[in-house]
Amino acid sequence: MYYYLQESTANWNERKLQEKLKKLVGQFGIAGESVTPSPARTIDELVTIGLEKNYSTFVGVGSDLFLNKIASSLINQRGHFGGERVVLGLVPTNLQGDIAAWLGYRSIEDAAMALKSRKVAAVDVPVIEPAKYFIAPLRIKGSKIFSIKLATAGYTIETQAASLSIDRDLRVKISGTPDGNQLVNRFKHFFTGKQTENAADSELRSSQLRIETLDTIPVYLASEMIAKTPISLKIVPQALNL
Repeated sequence: MYYYLQESTANWNERKLQEKLKKLVGQFGIAGESVTPSPARTIDELVTIGLEKNYSTFVGVGSDLFLNKIASSLINQRGHFGGERVVLGLVPTNLQGDIAAWLGYRSIEDAAMALKSRKVAAVDVPVIEPAKYFIAPLRIKGSKIFSIKLATAGYTIETQAASLSIDRDLRVKISGTPDGNQLVNRFKHFFTGKQTENAADSELRSSQLRIETLDTIPVYLASEMIAKTPISLKIVPQALNL
C-alpha cells in the first residue's frame, strides 16, 4: 500500500485535483493510507510515522513547496526505520509549476499513471548545508541591487545582482540591470557555452557553491523563506529514490 501525504488547501481547483486523484488511484488499485499535516502533526512527524509503519512508497500531493518539504524530510530521515529503501512519488497540484515541468506532467492522469507504473530512479538532490534539501528552484532577492560573491573550488566571482535563481542542478542565473556593470558577463561563455537571453543576465553551474552577500538576504523557495545568506550548497548524488 501507498502512504499519501496530502496538503490541506482551500483552493477549489487543487481540491478538485485531489479528489480526481483519489478516484484514479482507486481505479488503478494503488490506494492506501492518506494523511494531512496539521499544527498537531507536522510533515516530519507524519514521515516518521510512515517509516515506522514500514511503508515503502510515499506519495506527496500538493504544491511545489509542500512536495519539497516531504522530499527533504524523507532524505533527512532515510537512515531511520529502513528509510533508504523508500520511494517517493510526487503529485504536484500546480500543473504549471516547476515540479510538474520537471516530471513532464501535463495532467493529474499523467501523475496517476506514473504512480501506477512505479518506475524508480535514484536522483541527485542539491542541499543547503547542512540539511535543507530542495527539488524546486531557490530565489535570492533583496530590496535593492546587492553585492554578491560566488565561490567554488575552482574560482571566485564578485559582482552585483538584482536577484539570483538556483535550480536543482545548481545552475545559477544572476539577474542584473541593463546598465549594470556585470563582471560575471565576461565569463558567461566559459561557464555555459551559450549566450543568455538577457544581456543583463548571466549563468553558471557548479556541483558545489558558496554564496555570500554583504548584507543578510533571504533565500526563498516559492513563497517561503528557507534560509538566509551566506549559504553553502552542493549536489548529493542519488539522494532520493523517485
